[in-house]
Amino acid sequence: ISINHELQQSEAAYGALQYAKHHNIKIKGLWYEKLNQWERALRNYDFLKTNDSSNMDIHLGRMRCMQALGSWSELRELATQIWDITETLRDEQPVSLLPFSTSLIDRTSSSTVFNSHQGMVNGRELKKYLQQKIAPMATRAAWSLGDMPDLEKYYIHIPDTKFEGAYYR
Repeated sequence: ISINHELQQSEAAYGALQYAKHHNIKIKGLWYEKLNQWERALRNYDFLKTNDSSNMDIHLGRMRCMQALGSWSELRELATQIWDITETLRDEQPVSLLPFSTSLIDRTSSSTVFNSHQGMVNGRELKKYLQQKIAPMATRAAWSLGDMPDLEKYYIHIPDTKFEGAYYR
């Protein structure tokens, strides 16, 4: 699916997805995202959430889908919930990577984003990482809804070096 997507052969990628379904291969929400099938991706993430509600990959995937679908109110609500969870992470508190495992894997290599020791990371690093993932989507939702207090709350967490960070400033 990824190869066909990169080659801009969406029909072949969709065919690969259908083949996977037919052969009972577990479908990932990210595959639907790559095919711009946002409703299906969101349904997939919603289903996965019922079994694993603490997995941040699932919540980030749901946020990407809501953003693509323009579901700004739902996105703002979910972003606020997840943001509040990140606010509970303390600077030197060791945090288990278990609920975050796949979101912290660098997809271009086999290394993790953080220096982890036995599956634990520093709370400050994890908080910063997650907030930088959530902030652009939460900022867009706040902008679209005209919610200036939320806009100001989130945009400061988008790095200045990114276009969006500079734009909102």
